[in-house]
Amino acid sequence: MANTYLKRTLSGTPSVYTFSAWIKLGHIINGNNQYQSIFSNGAQQLLGLYGGGDTANHNALYHYNGSSIWYTNNLLRDPCAWYHVLLKVSSGTATTYINGVQTSYASSASLGALVTTADKLTVGCYAANTDSFFTGSMSHVHFCDGTAYNPTDFGSTDSTTGEWKINTSPNVNYGTDGFFILKDGNSVTDQSPNTNHFTVGGGTLTKTEDNPSNVFCNFNNLTPVPSASYSNGNTKAVDGAGAHKAFYGTLGFSSGKYYWEAKAVGGSKYTIGLSDVENYIYYTQVSNTNVIIGESSNSYNSGDAIGWYYNDINKNGSNIASGIHTIVTNDIIMVAADADNGKIYYGLNGTWRVANSTTFNAANNDTTFTTAKTYTPAFSGENCGWEVNWGNGYFGTSAVSSAGTNASNIGIFEYDVPSGFTALSTKGLNE
Repeated sequence: MANTYLKRTLSGTPSVYTFSAWIKLGHIINGNNQYQSIFSNGAQQLLGLYGGGDTANHNALYHYNGSSIWYTNNLLRDPCAWYHVLLKVSSGTATTYINGVQTSYASSASLGALVTTADKLTVGCYAANTDSFFTGSMSHVHFCDGTAYNPTDFGSTDSTTGEWKINTSPNVNYGTDGFFILKDGNSVTDQSPNTNHFTVGGGTLTKTEDNPSNVFCNFNNLTPVPSASYSNGNTKAVDGAGAHKAFYGTLGFSSGKYYWEAKAVGGSKYTIGLSDVENYIYYTQVSNTNVIIGESSNSYNSGDAIGWYYNDINKNGSNIASGIHTIVTNDIIMVAADADNGKIYYGLNGTWRVANSTTFNAANNDTTFTTAKTYTPAFSGENCGWEVNWGNGYFGTSAVSSAGTNASNIGIFEYDVPSGFTALSTKGLNE
């Protein structure tokens, strides 16, 4: 939701209320005096992410009542997770929960009654200045006017996994100004018994298949790449330093068959492939036309780094096939990784390259990799970036032109997903 926000006007001035939402982080705050507002009204930032003068507090939840700020001792720093955040306010006192657990503050947090100033109830930015945008994703956003509910009204602990899981149809009273938006997509139409619809105040509100019940892979913005920037819910990564730093996915796999698509953005010498997370981390080293995605030292260790580099298929610094196609801006590369059999396949703009054949065939893989290791998608290039469709149906903010077939029914892709392959997501990993 970067630079995107929703707005509406309250009819009353609630002083007792509950705000509940599921959020997935975008940009991780790593600088001082940075803020991302999740829910705001007038001069009050009711709930947001905080980066204060102490780096130990970066990505805490915070409240600002127009004069004083409170931030929690609990931090949100996992770019793969969907978090449930809940704020309840009663008699001016604010209480916050993360995944059903009450947070703690240095002192009692105080928020005043809400105001009816036109268009100053906002989701995704600070209402007073239309800034401090939330850069991640949101789902199932509830506001209950007149009642301070507990998190157990909106979620519960899974008896098997111990994880906090969503209640998609909570039994709550929304009151006069209450609403329920972003239920199962990007609709800002109120799904509560009220008609308190929102409008998009700015930016582009895109739909994502990524949700609290099925978490999709995205870029891991905790990987230490100083020159990198991430956007569009961590589905786009750009390196402006020309230093061939590597970008990695948030989900790893050691078995199964997975498919994703990536569009090259700007720059040159693009690399796309897999990295063995046990041995290949942090950097991409380039020597002439050979590339190692994320090698952690100058030795090859015992891992695998496999990529389509520039115009060669490459494995651990050795060319498997040369002069295939020079990847250029706006090329869409298809990747199918078969961890059960240690095979990887590449396609270009809808046509499979596999061993100089245009037909996807299990025998015609581009190269092999060691099974029983954990791998993650890996990307690099020179002054360039990648927009990856992990299954959300978008490259950046551009929807796929015509969705291909996908027998697993997990994710939306530009091209047909090979038989037996699925999106790299929590449901896909558990198929």
